[in-house]
Amino acid sequence: MPTSPINALASAVVLTAATVASSAGQASDADVTAKAQPGHIVQFVRFESNLSRDAVLAAAEERKPAFEAMPGLVQKYYLELEAPNTYGGIYIWESKAAMAAFLQSDTFKAIPAAYGISGKPQVEVIPVLFPLR
Repeated sequence: MPTSPINALASAVVLTAATVASSAGQASDADVTAKAQPGHIVQFVRFESNLSRDAVLAAAEERKPAFEAMPGLVQKYYLELEAPNTYGGIYIWESKAAMAAFLQSDTFKAIPAAYGISGKPQVEVIPVLFPLR
């Protein structure tokens, strides 16, 4: 799969360890049981943003309902990476077809502007062999 800035992006943004810890007790049973299965696809995306951390978090919160409704998206993890202004996402897709449909969606096409992405995102697409739990 070629990696253009828009193809490379397919992800989103920011949850720090503190944010994750503060919301950990609020997870539903569906959140806990959603996991990768054989045949699923893991997509890891890393990008730099020109926006402030608060603006990135606000964009992620605003766009969250679109991702919750995304067909074939099993789970998405929002990441704040160690490098300055660097964020990412881990997506777990039911199939390559579900991921491909996302890459054609308006939600995906709006990601660069929504997150003030600078440069070319790094993307890895990895098939799942099996989950541990």
